[in-house]
Amino acid sequence: MKQALELFNEKSYLRAEKEFLARKSEDLVQANKYLFLISSKLKKQDLPVRFNEYLSNLFELKDRKEFLKIIREHPRIEVSSTNWEALLVFLWDEGDLNGFDLWSNKIWTKVIDKKLYNHSKTIFNLLKERRPFELSNYLCYLACLVDIGDEPSQAQIVSSVLELTKSSKLKSKGKKIDQLKGLTRVQNLLSTTSETSIELELEYLRLSRAIHLLEGSSLKKSFLLEYIVMFKDSLKDLALLLENELLEDRLALVNSIKESPDLYRNFTSLPSSLKALLSSSIPKEKSIKVEEKNERFVYDLADSKPKSESNKKSYLCGPEEKELIVKIKAKDEEMLSNYLEVAQSLVGIGFLEAANELLKLQQTKAENAYLKSHVLEELGRYYELRDFVEELVGDEKIYIEDKTPYYYLLGIANLELGDKEKSLVAFKEVFGADPNYRDIQELIARAQS
Repeated sequence: MKQALELFNEKSYLRAEKEFLARKSEDLVQANKYLFLISSKLKKQDLPVRFNEYLSNLFELKDRKEFLKIIREHPRIEVSSTNWEALLVFLWDEGDLNGFDLWSNKIWTKVIDKKLYNHSKTIFNLLKERRPFELSNYLCYLACLVDIGDEPSQAQIVSSVLELTKSSKLKSKGKKIDQLKGLTRVQNLLSTTSETSIELELEYLRLSRAIHLLEGSSLKKSFLLEYIVMFKDSLKDLALLLENELLEDRLALVNSIKESPDLYRNFTSLPSSLKALLSSSIPKEKSIKVEEKNERFVYDLADSKPKSESNKKSYLCGPEEKELIVKIKAKDEEMLSNYLEVAQSLVGIGFLEAANELLKLQQTKAENAYLKSHVLEELGRYYELRDFVEELVGDEKIYIEDKTPYYYLLGIANLELGDKEKSLVAFKEVFGADPNYRDIQELIARAQS
């Protein structure tokens, strides 16, 4: 190796090259370094190969300083795919974020243009770990997945982007982006056919729904029908459609949700606003019948509204509800045996007092706690609501997975009672769990004013 170095220093590059090649086994890193320098000085065709061999040695030695120095001194020599990961890791570890972003773009361009898709997953995960909210990374990886036809992975990427959009974390070049533009770019990369996998078809429908909401455009009946068919067993996805105020056929969707076998199993996991909307989900055969003055009122709970055979009376009149309250206080067997569904139906038709009386007869449990709270709020009984929720969230015997809706109601109760300090404490619990929960930010502002 000593003779090879002497020949290099004497500028006898060809003779030195032979010596370094012969002495590689003695010191591989040093040999590759000088072979690279010789090719550079002589402008040999093997320069890119020797350049990348030396970079690989430096990565194995974790010599970040020398690695990046060589890269910057030779910007025109192409970095091979075997060194992409090392380059990005070293740039990030050094804190050269501009260089990291520049090379990220260069590498994705090479992957897509040259169809080097075997590197796409590694590059995507490396960038995602360091820039988890960067849209371009998701778009580039999605473009690769579309080209190779990997539909399950496409579905996963769409799902991830939708989650980032919900939390308003999606970014482009470090800045927040217009959510509609971001999702539209994702949609433009995708295409679905009759042979598209179920996973991708479902995510595509979720994506389309989100775009409709951001556009403020109406969800057409044709889209609604397809959505209901695809998500017929998913209460959460069906309920999401109800967030769109421009829904063309809201009643049809509500009825479809009510028929979902998933409804009662997952009712407590729904957003509070949807719980209230769907609280009348009781089967038709459980309809409550009230007789008054020889006219029969049938509360058809599948439609969430009463129907009168004479069409002369409104279900909002006092006597009908009072009669129900009398039955409840008399502990009517039929009502008590199916109390939760009956209470939900009463809320749905506006008989809040009757619902409250029925629920008061029952021990508080996880399955009825929210409905009790909701009824008290609707009745404006904020003292009762405050005391009920305070006791509920502190009761270890009642397991409630998500206490966010309860802290929200507790905050409202305290705010209405004039105790802004306590309401702010409750609202901050909600904000900590979900900064975009309903109108929590406006309520915090009210409590702080």
